[in-house]
Amino acid sequence: MWWSCCAQVLCYLHIQYVLSLDACIIKLILTYLNTITITYVTNQYGNKRINNGANTKRSCMNLEMKLKKTYCPNVNIVHRSAWGAAAPTSVSALHLPVSLVFIQHTETPACHDPTSCKARVKNIQQYHMSTNGNFLVVEDGTIYEGRGLDRVGAHTMGYNSRGIAFSFIGSYSNSKSPAAALTAVKNMIQCGITQGKVDSAYHLYGHRDVNPTSCPGDALYHEIQTWPHYSHTKP
Repeated sequence: MWWSCCAQVLCYLHIQYVLSLDACIIKLILTYLNTITITYVTNQYGNKRINNGANTKRSCMNLEMKLKKTYCPNVNIVHRSAWGAAAPTSVSALHLPVSLVFIQHTETPACHDPTSCKARVKNIQQYHMSTNGNFLVVEDGTIYEGRGLDRVGAHTMGYNSRGIAFSFIGSYSNSKSPAAALTAVKNMIQCGITQGKVDSAYHLYGHRDVNPTSCPGDALYHEIQTWPHYSHTKP
């Protein structure tokens, strides 16, 4: 009767979790289901049914809290498996929470639909296999997972093990990225704070603040300087 248990659990989840489940989230749910003790009650006719009591509800609430720590409900994330990422050449875990967040741009044409954006992200990975950021951001606010919040990226020389980087797909020297993309990055950072992977007192920098480059472009650089966590002091 595992399907009955699934129904008992899923009925207590917010709908945004259910509609956007990926393999990682499904695995978490199935793993957690194995920890739930199902009890039954017998009615006056001798028929058994699942006890829909406080213990089951409490288990559902605990699972929902676990999902909140691994999932960002207000960010549209395309995970590596969904955009066809090649396997990384090496993987190193970040020491969490990170205290530095870097903003970059790819200095390429922007992309405007899922097909072209997936192709662009794959091309970026193929060209920069040894220089992968944590996330790539497209103009409609969709975020493509690179190294993610847990793994060391290769994006900002001298600071890779201390922070994460968001790279906006496009060139933003003369115009800043659209509001949807800017909001998505802010939401993703906040999600990282909620998950305990980004320090709530993090410092924000443009790539040019720590490396000799014009990245992330003048317009985007001026924009991030207005964000609350932007730091004028080099880390």
